[in-house]
Amino acid sequence: MPKQKKMNMKSLMNGFVDQEGQIDVQKTMATVDTAMKTYQQVTPMIKQLATFFITRP
Repeated sequence: MPKQKKMNMKSLMNGFVDQEGQIDVQKTMATVDTAMKTYQQVTPMIKQLATFFITRP
């Protein structure tokens, strides 16, 4: 695996593990909650943009 991909995976895992590298359930739930809230906020904007570009002649 290239160095960049290893760094990205490590950064991603930081949202789910504690200082010892063990899975932290509270941290995982907080990260998932943040991701879901972001998804819920962005989805309507993406749908609007898609409609705008699809309806253009």
